[in-house]
Amino acid sequence: MKISQISLDGLSVVNTFVSKYWAFIKARNNWDAKAYEIVLKDDKYQMLLLSKNLFLNYYIAYIPFSPQSLDGESFLEIDTISKILDEINNLLYKRYVFFKIDLPFGYKEIDKKNKIFKVNDESVQPEATIRINLNRSLDVIKKDYHKRALRHLKRNKENIFAKEVEICEENVDIWYALYQETAKRDKFSIRDKEYIKNVLFCNEDVSKKLIFAYKDNCCVGGIIIIYSKVLAIYLFGASKKLEKYSPSYSMQDFAIEKLNQIGVKQYDLHGIGIEEKSPHLKSLTLFKTSFGGDIIKRCATIDYPINKGLYRIYKIAEKIRYFI
Repeated sequence: MKISQISLDGLSVVNTFVSKYWAFIKARNNWDAKAYEIVLKDDKYQMLLLSKNLFLNYYIAYIPFSPQSLDGESFLEIDTISKILDEINNLLYKRYVFFKIDLPFGYKEIDKKNKIFKVNDESVQPEATIRINLNRSLDVIKKDYHKRALRHLKRNKENIFAKEVEICEENVDIWYALYQETAKRDKFSIRDKEYIKNVLFCNEDVSKKLIFAYKDNCCVGGIIIIYSKVLAIYLFGASKKLEKYSPSYSMQDFAIEKLNQIGVKQYDLHGIGIEEKSPHLKSLTLFKTSFGGDIIKRCATIDYPINKGLYRIYKIAEKIRYFI
C-alpha cells in the first residue's frame, strides 16, 4: 500500500464532496483541506481530509465520502482503512483527537461491537439515498416514474413552469427567502445565506444549477444542484405550499431532463429516510422515490479515535451540546 499527499487539483471529481470545490466551501467555515491518494494492488483511491482546531494544538478531522475508489466499484476492508488513517496521522504534524468518516455509498454497516471504529448514532451525511441512472434515453428514465410523480406532474402541467435561472445575487435572495419560509413551515434548521452564496458562486471544479418554479409569473419554488460529469447532487430545495399543486415535482422533472441532456451519468437526490431511524422523513422519502432510481445505502458515520481520553471528553461535551 502506498499513500501520498496530492494537490487538491489532483482530485478526480467523481463525487462533488471529494473535490477542490468542496474543500473551498468548507474552508469558509475554518476547515483546512488536504488530499491523499492511496494505491493498493491494482486499485487507486482518493481522500479529502478536512481538519479543524479543537483547542491548543489538538485537532479533529472529517473525511467526506472517502476513501473513494476511482473506478467506483472497489471497497476497502475496515482494518485497511484504519491502517491508512494511522499512516496519515503519522505524516501530519498536527495532534489529532479523532477522525470522523463518512464512507462512500456501498460500504456495509459496521458492527457497533467492533474495537477499531466507533459507530455514530447520528450520521453527518445520509445513510440512504436515491440515485437515478441518467445514462439512458429520457423516455426510458421517465418510464420508471411512479404514479405519485406522474399524478403531480399531470396536475402541475398547465399551472407550474420550471426553468433554469441565472445564478446571481437577485435570484439567490429570492431563493433564500423561499428557503426560510420552507424551513419555518417544515421546522428544519437552515444554512446561512453566506454559505449558500459560497456554494453557488465558487468557481472551482464543480458546476451548479439553480432551478425555479413559477405559477402566474410568481416564483413558488427553487432547487440547487451541484454536479460533475459523473454525478449530480440535489443539495437544497425550497417551495411554497400551494393548495392544489406541488412545484417540487416539476422542478425535479426539469432537473432530470437537463442533466440527461448534458450527459451527467447519475443523479443523487441526496438522502431518504431509513424506516427504523427516521420515520419523520416518510413524506420526503415518498417524494424522492417517486422518480424511480435505485435505493443505495452505506454504513453510518464512524469515528476513529487517536487520543482516546480526549475523545471520550469530546463525546460527553457533544451529548451535552445536543441536549441543550
